[in-house]
Amino acid sequence: MQWRLKYRALRGRVLMGAALLATTAAGGGSTLAHASEVGNESANPSAVAEGASIAANEGVLVVDGRGNGHGIGLSQYGALGYAIDDGWTAEQILAHYYGGTTAATVDASQWITVRLNALDEQQTAVIHSRGQATTAADPLARQWGSIVVREVPGTVGNYRVWGRLDQVCPAAAINLDDPLNGWTLIAEDVTPRVEIDAPAGSETGSDLDAMLAVCETNGGVRTYRGSIYAMNGTVGENRTVNEAPLEQYLRSVVAAEVSASWANLGGGRGIEALRAQAVAARSYALTQNRYSFAKTCDTQACQVYNGAARRPGIGLAVTRYEFPEIDMAVGATPGLVRKTASGAVANTMFSSSSGGWTAPSTSPGFPAVQDLGDDTASNPHHRWTVNVSAVAVQTAWPQIGTFERIAVTGRNGLGEWGGRVTTATIIGSSADVKVSGDDIRRALGLRSNWFSVRSLCPTEQPVDSGAAPTLGGLGYVAVSPTRVVDTRNAIGVPRVAVPGGCTLVAEMPNRPSGAAAAVVTITTTKSRENGFVTAYPCGTKRPNTSAIQVLAGVDVPGTTIVPLSADGRICLYTHATSDVIVDLLGWLAPSGATLRSAVPNRILDSRSAGAQPRPAGTVTRVVLPDGVAPGAASVAVNLTATQAGGGGYVTAYPCDATRPETSVLNVRRSVDVANRSFMPLGADRSFCLWNSVTTHLIVDIDGWFVSTGGASMGVQPGSRAVDTRSNIGLNGLFQPGVVRTIDLGDRSSGLFIQVTAVDATASGYVTVYPCATNVPDTSVLNSSPGRNVANLVLMPTDAEGRLCLVTSMPTHLLVDVVGRAA
Repeated sequence: MQWRLKYRALRGRVLMGAALLATTAAGGGSTLAHASEVGNESANPSAVAEGASIAANEGVLVVDGRGNGHGIGLSQYGALGYAIDDGWTAEQILAHYYGGTTAATVDASQWITVRLNALDEQQTAVIHSRGQATTAADPLARQWGSIVVREVPGTVGNYRVWGRLDQVCPAAAINLDDPLNGWTLIAEDVTPRVEIDAPAGSETGSDLDAMLAVCETNGGVRTYRGSIYAMNGTVGENRTVNEAPLEQYLRSVVAAEVSASWANLGGGRGIEALRAQAVAARSYALTQNRYSFAKTCDTQACQVYNGAARRPGIGLAVTRYEFPEIDMAVGATPGLVRKTASGAVANTMFSSSSGGWTAPSTSPGFPAVQDLGDDTASNPHHRWTVNVSAVAVQTAWPQIGTFERIAVTGRNGLGEWGGRVTTATIIGSSADVKVSGDDIRRALGLRSNWFSVRSLCPTEQPVDSGAAPTLGGLGYVAVSPTRVVDTRNAIGVPRVAVPGGCTLVAEMPNRPSGAAAAVVTITTTKSRENGFVTAYPCGTKRPNTSAIQVLAGVDVPGTTIVPLSADGRICLYTHATSDVIVDLLGWLAPSGATLRSAVPNRILDSRSAGAQPRPAGTVTRVVLPDGVAPGAASVAVNLTATQAGGGGYVTAYPCDATRPETSVLNVRRSVDVANRSFMPLGADRSFCLWNSVTTHLIVDIDGWFVSTGGASMGVQPGSRAVDTRSNIGLNGLFQPGVVRTIDLGDRSSGLFIQVTAVDATASGYVTVYPCATNVPDTSVLNSSPGRNVANLVLMPTDAEGRLCLVTSMPTHLLVDVVGRAA
């Protein structure tokens, strides 16, 4: 009994001290919590989860970084590096990281109180495997196999206590006063706390059955050294607290912070890193005065503490959280701490990895030091790289609108890139937000605030300086189809798929004098999701239009006219991650041929007279009939592949030229596919089509280019004339066979429009023609459910500047105007 009184008196002083300090520091809890939150960032991956992972295929930014954690004080991997690579002792390691402090000792026999966070607002239920649990609330001083403490509803710190001889963890809803449930009421109206004890000496031994085990809400039982308390913090906040000898507490804490296996590294020199961690953990624990009822807590918000062991249920297999190597490190440093010049125990913060420089701090006040030990071979966090998605940034800061970029505005000046980020600005379409490096770290799940941001996009992202100008007086200059961009093979651009949200900047080579636009076929392949591509002149505002609709896993081509930037570049914005191919068909330049457009006329249909599809490898010569396209050097045609026997492509070229390594159509089995092309003619007024897979071919001609007598052309920034989804131009879904009219404002002998079918509910086609003429037996595109399709259409308007559209299936339609002929 004399020992027991001394034992309680010692622990009472620890609790009293914690209460006094917490009262004195009222209002400063958030500062302490923040320091602790970043003070226990562990190098032991089994103890503390890493930051949020970001899938590589979501990225629009690449973040290169160094270190893991806040970087203040000791780097756990750095300590390991100095121990095993440089032979440093624990004292050398601690002196390096905690400048201005000295080694000292404190009472190694003192106890520490720990809030068990998972049991907040729960009952306190404890078992003892040998039936020897006791509580001072029991007037008969009996021993129990199970003890449960519950706060009386409507009171603050008034408890009822029950016990039983066997080991049972009751559900919180069970009525312990019901005699049928087998519980004995030990005491009631106990205040202000209830203490539950194990036999004397169990707190320092190795016998788990001699210690108390706390019932968890998930059915498990966790073994703790020392005593368990039920007590109140503030009004209505019931808490469960473990009180254990400081040195025994450290056995579990240090094991959660670093790996016990480190002790054997470097021929056994790794034990010095564990000893340094033991001193840092002890000092840190003693500076924590979190609550009126406990000195610290058991999560990363304070210091990770798993207790001595855990079982998934009573009598089941045990998982121990204490290891002989850690016990050796703690036992070799009894009571050792770091103290400041004033004699106070230092708040020895630490983190997993510094990245090569520790972070300066005013509190606790350790100077930053270069940390060469952090670059040890086993450190996975010394350098790291992750991709960050625009969605992640916009979710963290929704007020910015569409994410544009992160501008780093301040660093601490220590190490690569200028050191850790101190200030930055998140820039978006609606607002800019000023943040700290730690704000970015937490919001995006980065490992530290020492990072550098670069674009994941394969080419430098252009700056939008305003809308592109409208240019006129142009003609068509045909070239033999030439591949100028292929991200699969590093043609014209780097060999890398274009991530969704990026803009590919492409040079247009060998352009003629005065060229204002390029006529190109853009193909997306190996796409990871559905989306679209917008083509526009670099250095101008990206328009709200699309050139092609991207389909996941499908090769999709689309021909369009793209105005050039002043230095001859085009930009291709990809909404979906894809490889991108660009084939050049020609130019719009003052020296080019003029346009004569016409109502579409079908000049080839290989299905005629019941013919079989063209076998793979067939060359089909398309000769213009007499009276069609007189005097033409090039023609504008719409090509369609139908009844294809598999996946493949079609190449179009002048018959008297070598077949190029380009494609104008990418076909799929049993799917009708159409695309625009501008074809130079051979000497016999022909061009050739080569198909890589069995398919039928259809050719509709709707214009041609002549040296004189035609209309000059103009290009303009893409503008949306119709979007039936948003009631722009026309309202609501197209229905089969219903002709609808769009008024484009002026008479044009040839209008270039991008027509897109969206959300079709059945397979079918779209026809476009000048109003006041008969509906032609041709189509401009073919679509089906789940397959949005776009195609470039060349069409004269009627005398009132109108076009008519009709579909064979229910669908929404988009119409973007990209050019006109006068």
